[in-house]
Amino acid sequence: MAHGHIGLSSGGGESQPSAASPARATARRARWQRTGFHRPLHGFTLIELLVVIAVIALLVTILMPTLSRARELARVAVCLSNQHHCGRAFVLYAEDWDRKTVAWWENSAGGITLWPCFMTGEPERFANGHGDYQYLPPGGVFGCPSNHAYPFDEPWWYGRSNYAYGMYTNYIYPMPFNHQADMGWNFAENLVFPPPPGTRPQCELHHLDRVEKPGETLWLADSASTRNWEGGLPAARGRMVGNFNPYFTARWSARIQLVHTGRANALFYDGHAETLTPSRMINSDSDIAVFLTEDLREIPEEVPYPDVE
Repeated sequence: MAHGHIGLSSGGGESQPSAASPARATARRARWQRTGFHRPLHGFTLIELLVVIAVIALLVTILMPTLSRARELARVAVCLSNQHHCGRAFVLYAEDWDRKTVAWWENSAGGITLWPCFMTGEPERFANGHGDYQYLPPGGVFGCPSNHAYPFDEPWWYGRSNYAYGMYTNYIYPMPFNHQADMGWNFAENLVFPPPPGTRPQCELHHLDRVEKPGETLWLADSASTRNWEGGLPAARGRMVGNFNPYFTARWSARIQLVHTGRANALFYDGHAETLTPSRMINSDSDIAVFLTEDLREIPEEVPYPDVE
């Protein structure tokens, strides 16, 4: 067998390259370059980079509000769950104490302990008050993750201080108005030990069996305080304090806060919790008249409260 190239010519001899082959190859390269299937290797041009950056920025702008709303909806759900847990602890406490819960206690020296430490049984760090048994462990369940000071207070103070969701209180000092009497209620009882003319120790008890409309009466709610906490430390601004009064600013400059995009979460005396618009709270049996906005602006009772959709 003869060695050599295998040809396809009809004469059986060696095939010769066509004279048109270089021209066809050149044409193919030119066509690939024009159509983009073949191009010299190089990095992005400045215009291409700017286009990519602009597209990414546009996508971020479109998606950020959606992501923010999703995060807030998650915080709303956690907040409602926290209030449910608090409500169950209140009921357990009341079953042990003749259907009564404690809103606050003032000792003989004037130190005030609000409801959280009666649920955890831990000493209150400022007033040295305490509960007797633990119905809730200290921690984040005492506050709302949408509150500005939550990351600062949750690890150290929740369940060990007065920083928590606001609980209804009829007590305001000095006493310009009696909310309970105006509503025709009798479930909030102010006790003084020894009896008058003594003024302390004293406390406010809530008789659960006396609440006439438990499904319409607010027990616990998102709260905030306008006090200058920690010498004006930004991380403590607007921290939650465990009391609210429907008609006036409560102790430590606390009010119900519309922290959830113009709404507030609240627990009712029947144990259910829901997200409420201002008008829903005004028209509830509690007749709420004062609020704080998310940025801590005070809303007095004469200001209209449109629903936030």
